[in-house]
Amino acid sequence: MVPEVLLALLGVPGEVITLVPATSDGGQERFRVSPDLPFLEPPERASLDRLVSLGYAFRCLERFVAREDEAGTTMATLPSGPDASFAFNAPASGGSLYRRALAAGVSEVLATYESAILRLEQDILRGVTPALPAALESALSGFALVLPALHVTLRPVIERPDLKGAPLLHHLHAAALAAGAPQLEAALRSLRARCYRAMYQQLLAWTVHGVLVDPHGEFWVRPVEGAGGDGGVYLGDFDESGAAKATGALGGNAPGDDGGEREWHRGFQVSLEALPPGVELPAAEAVLFAGRAVRVLTRPRGEFAGGSLLPDAVASRATEALRGLARVEGEGNDGEFDRLAFESTVEGIRAPVAARLGELVVRDAKLAKHLEALRSYHLLGRGDFFQSFFEEAASLLAVPPRANTAEADVAAPFAAAASKSSASDDPLLPRFRLRFVSPNQGVDDTGAGAGGSNVQKRGPNVRVPSYDGWDGLELEYATPWPLGLLLTRSVQRRYNHLFQYLFRLRRAALALDDAWFALRRKSASGTLRWTTTPGSFTSGHGVKGFGGDGAFQLCQRVRHDMAFVVNNWFTYLQVDVVEAQYRAMIERVEASEGDFSECQRAHRAFLAALTAQSFLDLPSVSDVIETIMRLAGNLLAVVKSLPSDGLGEGVGEETADEIEAIGAEFSRQSAALYTVLRSNRLANDPKAPFLRTLLLRLNFNGYFFDNAAKTSSGHDAGGSDAPSVRSSASSMKSFRSGWGEAIPPMPSLSLKRGI
Repeated sequence: MVPEVLLALLGVPGEVITLVPATSDGGQERFRVSPDLPFLEPPERASLDRLVSLGYAFRCLERFVAREDEAGTTMATLPSGPDASFAFNAPASGGSLYRRALAAGVSEVLATYESAILRLEQDILRGVTPALPAALESALSGFALVLPALHVTLRPVIERPDLKGAPLLHHLHAAALAAGAPQLEAALRSLRARCYRAMYQQLLAWTVHGVLVDPHGEFWVRPVEGAGGDGGVYLGDFDESGAAKATGALGGNAPGDDGGEREWHRGFQVSLEALPPGVELPAAEAVLFAGRAVRVLTRPRGEFAGGSLLPDAVASRATEALRGLARVEGEGNDGEFDRLAFESTVEGIRAPVAARLGELVVRDAKLAKHLEALRSYHLLGRGDFFQSFFEEAASLLAVPPRANTAEADVAAPFAAAASKSSASDDPLLPRFRLRFVSPNQGVDDTGAGAGGSNVQKRGPNVRVPSYDGWDGLELEYATPWPLGLLLTRSVQRRYNHLFQYLFRLRRAALALDDAWFALRRKSASGTLRWTTTPGSFTSGHGVKGFGGDGAFQLCQRVRHDMAFVVNNWFTYLQVDVVEAQYRAMIERVEASEGDFSECQRAHRAFLAALTAQSFLDLPSVSDVIETIMRLAGNLLAVVKSLPSDGLGEGVGEETADEIEAIGAEFSRQSAALYTVLRSNRLANDPKAPFLRTLLLRLNFNGYFFDNAAKTSSGHDAGGSDAPSVRSSASSMKSFRSGWGEAIPPMPSLSLKRGI
């Protein structure tokens, strides 16, 4: 009988120790002593039943180990270099690195148990140990608690092949905390340490070589499938020259000209569900950062192509740090995961990689020069260039764009302006080009059309005021590698919001300047006499419907008031917002000492401040500015339609009504702007300090708000509410368009008072 008991202890049932199958009423499969042995006393039978339960646990655990070994036979060896294949990134249907590591730990426990059974057999044969159930049970007492408990703990793992990765580690962690017995807790910690060792192998491949070895989707760094609406995942497929191979369109640039954006921002992300116990989100993001930085530094492109930019010493230190951490946790810490040691090791790996990446982006790639170029062109900082451009493109912008040729049409004045201004010596100017996206040409990432003459909504909280049919103009910037890490498509969209805003405001201001020149030319041929006071006329003739002022004087007064608001608004944006925030950002970048993360935060803060202080996130303000800009274009069209004799006899009643309507509408918009800017909501808003700067510019002599307050009180006295911004914007459709075209009339405004 003893040989059969010993075989049963190794998981092999026979005639004496039989396998009892599971029953339908909930009875579980188990080993038991055959009931056909009458010579066994009940105590001996009970002792043998307890003893052979070890054999059944061994049988189940051994089958688990064999199954995991079989599932892992197709696994390739660990990649060890930066040029390793990326085939390890695709999740496989079965298997698990963590389960294989667990199976290896269980195999060690079973091997120890097998050795104990062999020693017991030898002791029985030599007569050292009596062949009695009690003696056998006493000899194997060290396994009586651990082996069955391990089987019970791992039963969910055995029954669920999909329990792997972080859920498996959480299961082992909870089991170790609930173990109670020191022997069982130590065994579970040892098994958990085995799984963590697999995690460290993945960590080593990712943070040292930039290779994601995760065939079963268990690591917390995951490839981004599809990358949203911006194309497929970019996983480092390069040609011989070091440029990215074509994988799909990306904006207006070739796929290889994204500046490294897809690799950095769209390739990988942290999966919260895959975080194991003890690994917090900041540490996981530090690991993500380190791996992405290694991928960037070991696969340079563009002018940096030719070899790895990551020093070998950095990779060697990171390798030693991770191996030391795994060794300490596996041997010197009883398998307990040390969170502080892990985070310290991760930071020790991240810091030198981040320093080298920051050095590459800030110093080697000359980040400051590219930021200066974006300020000069996207934010209209190079004034002489844009002044030349508007002069060259004046006739082109005065007529509606032709969607098929608009982009080519503006290219000529853009190039001419470059040759006639200080931009002629700018080596970065060729990276900029004007693009025209008509409303019907496509939809941007936010779902809004990229162009249009009415409402333009870019992003969830940004509204760029519209001006005319040339609203589809955008400024594209070809980002060099590795600046795509910082200047992403999303960032360039935000720059384009500001470019279009400033560009349209500047066009409105130029329209008002053109109206002034047109009035002066027309008056020069008539009897109107100019005074030394800007905006004033004297004339011996009156105009019907205008009292004694005359059409020319009324146009000039309306133009002067509009120009005051538009020019001060534009000056506020360029001086108090763009210039001030740009200097603050440059100071932060210089003080960062090449820290890439700090540079990224400084640039994000810069863009956020520009959007907030420009009030682009307040639709009510954007609506007012949009209407005022369109009024400027309408006023220019009216001025051009005035007779050139300067007397005004040819000014008809319809034109007179139109001039008065423009002036009255501007007064209403001034009142609306006054109401919004002085509202209690904005007074308690974080924008309040910047709002005071704007109010100081607009109201330094008290005229703007005094006039707006009078207009507002006039409405109140008349029993009507304050003007609605959106309704007044729609009423502009009754005016003449900016190109002198007739627009279907709206209901008559019947406004017969001056400003």
